Amino acid sequence: MRVSVSPGRKCNSALHMSLRDRGEPFDERGQMKRMIKDFVTQRAVQTYLFTLEQVGDRNAFEWIEGYMGHHGLSRVHGYGALRTGWQEYLNGMMRLPEQTITKKAEYYRGGTKGNPYIQPKTIEHTTTIAPRKLTNTILELRAQVSSEWAQDLQLIARENEEHWRHHLAMITNGTDPLQGHRLLEPRDDDSVLRLDNYDLLEKFCTHVACTQVTMELATSKDDEHQCMWFKNFLEKKAHFSQEGTRGAGRQFITDMLNEPPRVLTRISEDGASSMKLIDPMDIAARIMAQRQIVAERWLEALEDTEEDQLNIHRGFMKECFDVSSLRATLERLLG
Repeated sequence: MRVSVSPGRKCNSALHMSLRDRGEPFDERGQMKRMIKDFVTQRAVQTYLFTLEQVGDRNAFEWIEGYMGHHGLSRVHGYGALRTGWQEYLNGMMRLPEQTITKKAEYYRGGTKGNPYIQPKTIEHTTTIAPRKLTNTILELRAQVSSEWAQDLQLIARENEEHWRHHLAMITNGTDPLQGHRLLEPRDDDSVLRLDNYDLLEKFCTHVACTQVTMELATSKDDEHQCMWFKNFLEKKAHFSQEGTRGAGRQFITDMLNEPPRVLTRISEDGASSMKLIDPMDIAARIMAQRQIVAERWLEALEDTEEDQLNIHRGFMKECFDVSSLRATLERLLG
C-alpha cells in the first residue's frame, strides 16, 4: 500500500496525555507521578460513589458529585475526570464544615398524583453531610486501590508476552485456543471496581506509551515517515478518544500487530519523492517496551501513597492547632 503525504507535516512533540495544562516545564518523572496520583484518587472517589449508589445513600452521592462540579463522575469510564489535582481535591473536601441538607417530598395518601380530590402531603427529610468523614472514607479506598494497582501494573509485562504469544499462534495456526484468557481474576476482598480499574489502567498506560513513542519518532530524521504514519493511525482508529470503551488498550496493541508493512511515499517541495518502509510491528514493539517503563514509573509513584495520605492528615491537624487559622475559622462560623 502506498500513501502520499504532503511535506511540512510534523508530529506533535507535546505530551498529549498531559491531562491538565498547568503551564509548568515538562518533567517526565513528575508528570508521571501526577498522572497516576490524580487517577488513583479519581477511581477511589468513583468506587465510593458506586457503593453509595448501591446502598441508596443519595444525599452523600449527590453531595460528592456536586463537590467542585463533578456531576456525572460516577458514569465516567475514563481518566482525567477530576477537575483539579488530587491534593487540592482532598484538602479542600477535608476542610469543609458539616452541612445540613433538607429535602421535601410529596406523597398522596389513598390516591395518586393528579387526582383533584386528594391534596398532597409534604414531608421534609433532613440529613447532615460531614465532608471530613467522606474524605477519610475516600482516603481508605484510595489506599486499597493503590495497593491493588501495585499488583496490577506488574501484569503489563505479562500482557506484552500474551500479545506476542497470541500473534504467533494466529500466524502459525490461524487460531488460538487460549484467546480470551484473563490474567487478572478478582477476589472477594477486592475493591468493587477492580476489573474496570485494571481495564482503564492498561488503556491509560498504553496511551501514555503511544505518546512517548510518538515523541521519540518525531525527534529522529530517519523515523519521520514512521511518525507521520503512526499519527494518522492513532487519529483514524481513535482507540483512546472514545470514552467508555472496554478493552481499548488491549485492542490497540492487537490492531497494531495485525497491521501489514507498507511503503509510504513523501513528495518534497522540489518534486522529489522518497519512499520508506513502515513497519507497524516494530512500532508496536516500541510501545509495549515503553508501557513497561510507564508502569515502572507509576509503581514508584504509588509507593508514596502511605506518606501522601499521612501528609493530608498532617496538614489538616497543623491547621487545626494553628491560632490564626482557628481564629479565621471561628470568624467564618460566627458570620
